[in-house]
Amino acid sequence: MAKSPVKQKKRKEVPQAEQTGKKINIGFFRRPAVHILIIIAVGFLIYSNTFHVPFVYDDTSFIVENPAIKDFSYFKNPWEVLTIPTVASNYRTQFITRIFANFTFALNYAWHGLDVGGYHVFNLVVHLTNALLVYLLVLVTFRTPFFSSRFGPAGPDSAHYAGLIALFSALIFVSHPVQTQAVTYITQRFASLVTTFYLLSIILYVKSRLSASSGTRIFLYAAAVVSVICAMLTKENAFTLPFAIVLYEVMFLDGKPGKRILHLLPIIATMIIIPLIVLKAHGMLDQMRAVDDELKIAGVPPRSRWDYLITQFRVLMTYTRLLVFPVNQNLDYDFPIFTSLLTPSVFISFLFLILMFSCSIYCFYLSKRSDMKDRHELRLVSYGMLWFFITLSIESSVIALDNVIYEHRIYLPSAMLIAAFTTFLFWSAERIKKRLPMMGKAVIPVLVLIVLVFSGATYARNRVWQNGISLWEDTVKKSPGKARAYYNLGVFYGKNNRLEDAIGAYQAAIMIYPGFAAAHSDLGAIYGKQGRLEDAGKELKSALKINPDFAEAHINMAVLFEKQGRMQEAAEELKTALDIDPYNAFTHTNLGVIYAKQGRLEEAEGELQTAIKLRPDFEEAKNFLQLVQRERNKRNIPGR
Repeated sequence: MAKSPVKQKKRKEVPQAEQTGKKINIGFFRRPAVHILIIIAVGFLIYSNTFHVPFVYDDTSFIVENPAIKDFSYFKNPWEVLTIPTVASNYRTQFITRIFANFTFALNYAWHGLDVGGYHVFNLVVHLTNALLVYLLVLVTFRTPFFSSRFGPAGPDSAHYAGLIALFSALIFVSHPVQTQAVTYITQRFASLVTTFYLLSIILYVKSRLSASSGTRIFLYAAAVVSVICAMLTKENAFTLPFAIVLYEVMFLDGKPGKRILHLLPIIATMIIIPLIVLKAHGMLDQMRAVDDELKIAGVPPRSRWDYLITQFRVLMTYTRLLVFPVNQNLDYDFPIFTSLLTPSVFISFLFLILMFSCSIYCFYLSKRSDMKDRHELRLVSYGMLWFFITLSIESSVIALDNVIYEHRIYLPSAMLIAAFTTFLFWSAERIKKRLPMMGKAVIPVLVLIVLVFSGATYARNRVWQNGISLWEDTVKKSPGKARAYYNLGVFYGKNNRLEDAIGAYQAAIMIYPGFAAAHSDLGAIYGKQGRLEDAGKELKSALKINPDFAEAHINMAVLFEKQGRMQEAAEELKTALDIDPYNAFTHTNLGVIYAKQGRLEEAEGELQTAIKLRPDFEEAKNFLQLVQRERNKRNIPGR
């Protein structure tokens, strides 16, 4: 009788040992440290070809020609930026509303000037951090009271695939091609950095709520509030963050109603930050009017808020399609503006979104029913789908932004929607394998294949960003009816001295949108370089007729007058440009050169010195100043 238990124990030990051996091999790949290394390695490899991608599109206004990020004094008193007309008014407002993100640009500039490598390294670090935060948020969620009460005391240990859900959620997020615009496009650090604080805020809040130590709980909660504030100062869509935290509290945490409300009140109170800042920075109405003025220059016809909202139903459908099937990605979509909900494509999209929202509610309902076992994972599916709607509610609403669709806007919404998708796949596999064991085991190979395909697509998409011409040629190919795409292609053709190609691109932009002031102005400048002075004059007059306060057109007109020997008229045009934009170092330099040609050396020296003060690294102004000073010394004219 004594031997029987021993024999039984031995019989159990052999298979247990074998099973343990298998767990050791598999378990190695389930360790968090290994997961973190895999996520970082995958992210680094697929973005390894982006470190030399040049400044494009809004990078010029936000970074290259933005004096505010080149002087830390503006961060002491951000409202001073509103007095500097160096860049468009909406960019100046965004310096204030997004001051934390702009501060990171200032750090980049202080460390390495306009060397793009450092900016891209920073962006990639942010992206990798976000992938790790997605991983951590999924793991933390499986440790919340909602899951613990269903898994028992072991918590996530009973949900043996919780770590794998977190891993593949992070891997799909880091490798998805739709993220390239938020990572490779330097300025869209706004989108990726706000995601960092968004995810971090929720993680810190949850960790605080789950902490048993009062000291740790207070510290984590304070850190969560600080992180929320940083998010609010990074991008305006952080306004939705308190809603995401409230929803998380309701879905996954527990406690007495009074205490739960007390936990949420400081978070909710942060919602006042963004409206206050926007109102102070000229006010929302003034900002909207400024945006409309800039759209006239940029070649984007204005639209009503109602049209923008109606169009967003189709946009959200496109975002969903991009997440599932990321093909034909485009920097600047030629997206039609819809005016009626009853338009068939709009109405179908509206029905799809209603269905998607209903599915999220139904998943929540199923996860809540105590009589249904193994449905708890659907709570995370529900949260991820609702997250998608919450995080897009600012940019896809009645606030008519400068463009109806941008891929970087889906960066934050994709984070937990991807987690919802991954969770649903594992949940489905667990249910299927009871009847079809082989099908149930296919989930990991399928997810690995998805990550590999996405990684290859991301690497390929990043190759399009290698230079401005390849990027905008790709955009024009996909948006042949978009004036702004042709205009930007013309700019890069001009920079590469492909003047005939530039002319063709500018003419195409004007044909699509005759009121495109910048295209008329730049086309006039190209004609001037070719000696076609009459054609140049016609285009520049058209630009100024469309927008008399367009400083660049006045500068180009001054260049034309100089070529014609009309020096006084050239000087008058430059002074007009300086009345509009007194902080433009190039304009001061050009005026200094005109004065020098007129023999007005003292005035020339003053303009050149002003240019150097505005831009200390402006070598051309320094060289002209030296020539002027030499000439003054030859003539024995006293200096300033």
